[in-house]
Amino acid sequence: MKFVKIISGAILTAWLVFPAFPQSVECAAKIVDLKGEAEIRTTGEEGWASAEVELILNEGDVLRTKAGSGVVLELAAGGEEIATVEIEENSQLVIAEFTRDEDEGIQNVLLDLAVGRMLIKVQKLYSEKSKFQVKTPTSIVDVRKTIFVVEVESVE
Repeated sequence: MKFVKIISGAILTAWLVFPAFPQSVECAAKIVDLKGEAEIRTTGEEGWASAEVELILNEGDVLRTKAGSGVVLELAAGGEEIATVEIEENSQLVIAEFTRDEDEGIQNVLLDLAVGRMLIKVQKLYSEKSKFQVKTPTSIVDVRKTIFVVEVESVE
């Protein structure tokens, strides 16, 4: 009988504590168009793999395009489109951060463009507290609902 009370207490405690955990939503960038050649390196992997349409990129993944190539990414969180990103040739982009927390009502996106050029079309952000940022080797820009181009030239 004592064992049943302990188990019941543990279940009740877990049930009461569970809502305190943040309700995270799946966030991902999907390749919706690809012209030419592009490669990806997923988090934790050392080598590069060929990119292809419908491939999903997650936080920490790196995408690079070759000469004469381009990729269009659709960023979505919880089934809602956040932005479209058109990455031009000879570019390298890291999905540095892409999170959404339903409990806090915030969404954070940080795209890190090491080199190259991209056109970003940002839809409405999840909330006023949400951030959409683009990082380059020399700056970080906060973005609201807008369309803009970012270009980073190689220093070689």
